[in-house]
Amino acid sequence: GYLERLELSSAFAEMGTRPNDEDIDGWLEEFDADSDGRISLPEFEHMVRVVLNVSCLPHCEQCKRGFVSQFVKDFVAGKISEEDLATETEELAKTMSEVEVRDALQLAKQQRRIAIATERGVAPEVIEEEERAAEEERV
Repeated sequence: GYLERLELSSAFAEMGTRPNDEDIDGWLEEFDADSDGRISLPEFEHMVRVVLNVSCLPHCEQCKRGFVSQFVKDFVAGKISEEDLATETEELAKTMSEVEVRDALQLAKQQRRIAIATERGVAPEVIEEEERAAEEERV
């Protein structure tokens, strides 16, 4: 199952806390590792461990996804370069499969194209074509 915004709010209200929209946004930002706008059971379990300051399980999938998600968000926001993103994921590559690392990098590049395209008011394909042309010029 999943907890969506309203259910997260209700769950915390049941525990005597009335989270505001900023609280919920923060939790989703931090714990919604797959960025689907809701908290899955593994994400919730991870959230509880973090909030209660209990160590995560070895090779916690949510920890790995969370790190990758943060790198992707920093890359999309232009805070780190593609080279920095690749460097940052080298450590994660020790605990992730080659396919997981490749998919994470491809997702980051795709999300960055969408962000740039949205900012410029063009289709993501335009950005992708510009990237290909720039790469060809470098070669």
